[in-house]
Amino acid sequence: MPSVASAFHLPDPVQNRVAHARFRLVGEHVNKRMVFSLILVLSMAHLSLVSLTYAQSVTDLQSERLLALLRKPVDETTRLDWQRVGPDKDTNELLVQVAMNKDQPIVFRGRAIQAMAYFPTKRTHQFLWQATYERDLDNRLKKAALRSLGAAFQHEALFELSAFLTDSSAVIREGAVRGLGLIRDGRARTILENHLDKEENLDVRLATDEALRQVQRWEASQSRRLSAETLDGLPHIGPEELLPLETESAPNTE
Repeated sequence: MPSVASAFHLPDPVQNRVAHARFRLVGEHVNKRMVFSLILVLSMAHLSLVSLTYAQSVTDLQSERLLALLRKPVDETTRLDWQRVGPDKDTNELLVQVAMNKDQPIVFRGRAIQAMAYFPTKRTHQFLWQATYERDLDNRLKKAALRSLGAAFQHEALFELSAFLTDSSAVIREGAVRGLGLIRDGRARTILENHLDKEENLDVRLATDEALRQVQRWEASQSRRLSAETLDGLPHIGPEELLPLETESAPNTE
């Protein structure tokens, strides 16, 4: 079908004005789309920046709360205190970061490792287990890791901890003993009783005796509950009943 231009011949000046008008309309349309796209991009960038700033402020707030708890002796904090830092997953990750940071005071790193007992996650288990085998890690931190393994993972850590009872370091053996003392399982008592007869280091013997009494107290409380309640009514023994953590003692560097 012939176009308007071919059906009706227009003078050159008129054709030029028509072409210019069409070009101007197309240009205005393109410009509007570009402006709209630019506004959209800037809006998205602003939202991303706001979200990033908000996330950073939340992380900073959580870090401040966590550091405030790390400044306190472990026996002055509770499970609830650590849960108030923020979402468990974030708090757990912050504790791992502090524990791995060699620029942090060793006291803070040790407290962070002990606090991981409140967060028995796969991430926690992986970190604590690797920490016990880290060649360059201070034995005091390994001791804290062994204790937290027992407190957090209970019978799952029973045989993991038992393997460290023959370690050449008294500090490592003490960590294993203290971890076993927090496991609510009759097998832990048997393991501790057998180790008590073999242990030669006085400090570790005292720690073993204390851990053994912890397990025995738990067994006695279970017996009282069994005599007072039906099996269907037994309450669950959770990590919150195993903690708060023990009072910090003087560093042992043996």
